[in-house]
Amino acid sequence: MGPEPVTRIRWRIVQSVSGLALIVATTVLELDAVLTLVIVAAGLALIIKGVGTILRNRRPDGISFGTWLAISWMVLIIGAAVIYPILPLGEAEDTPAALQVPRLLRPALSSDFPLGTNNAGLDLAARVIAGARTSLTIALVATSIGLIVGGMLGVVAGYRKGIFDLGRGIWTDVILAFPPLVLLLSIAAAVKPSTMTLIASLGLLTLPTYIRMARANTRSLAHRDFIDAARSMGAGDGRIMVTEVVPNVIQPLLSYGLVNLSVLIVAESALSFLGLGLAPPAATWGNMIAEGNGGMAERAPHIVLVPGAVLFLTVLSLNLLGEAARKRWDPMKRSS
Repeated sequence: MGPEPVTRIRWRIVQSVSGLALIVATTVLELDAVLTLVIVAAGLALIIKGVGTILRNRRPDGISFGTWLAISWMVLIIGAAVIYPILPLGEAEDTPAALQVPRLLRPALSSDFPLGTNNAGLDLAARVIAGARTSLTIALVATSIGLIVGGMLGVVAGYRKGIFDLGRGIWTDVILAFPPLVLLLSIAAAVKPSTMTLIASLGLLTLPTYIRMARANTRSLAHRDFIDAARSMGAGDGRIMVTEVVPNVIQPLLSYGLVNLSVLIVAESALSFLGLGLAPPAATWGNMIAEGNGGMAERAPHIVLVPGAVLFLTVLSLNLLGEAARKRWDPMKRSS
């Protein structure tokens, strides 16, 4: 794709400036919280589209502006989660100190509670970051289980075939026959919710897809020349799978893992929202959004908008990173 006409580049500049003006306007005008969120989202979309096109015109093969924003957001949210214990924030869980804090304070960046407080006087900024520690840890460990265990089973099934592959097919078909949300709700209803049970159930849910992806990629590699060359040099099946097959299978699994990470974050939040995940006082994005039930969101919409916006940005960023990784590692995507 060649460079865009100058007139279109100028239009993209106007588009970016308009988006910035919309965001600045929300800081001056005292608008409803929902309307503010919509305007800021529209402004960000204009900026990302405009600046992204300008940068892509200058460096067609470089990383897109949207991908850089996604990377920046993930670095910010993960970094905040890691250093959370030393951040100068308020109380994230019920403590005697929280009783002295006014309830339902509105967000004010210049105050001691920049994102406001909830109906218990807890600092929403502290709870959002504490929720990031919980949600990201559960989703990351569950994704790692699916990627490592499912990837290994898929490689063995695709390379060895036979009865092992037949058993793999039956088991994955049975798991995939259940709607994911129904399966999660069934497990959550049967087992007491905890961090470990959530990790186990979400990891189980991801296994079939990783197994199928690894098997399909292994089958496509099984008769390639470099595999035959390794076999002719006396390498055993185990060594071939580890040194030849796995390095070529891991890239598509990792790119899918970024997208799957966002799916698991949403799944964990949904369970917490329904009361089947971690319950308060533990902070998760799902049970923070659930605090808006019973008309509370109408009185103080920020207690829902704050965790909802953080959840939205995290899921969007992971999807953008997953798509960027897929385009970079998949030859068919890269050439399109």
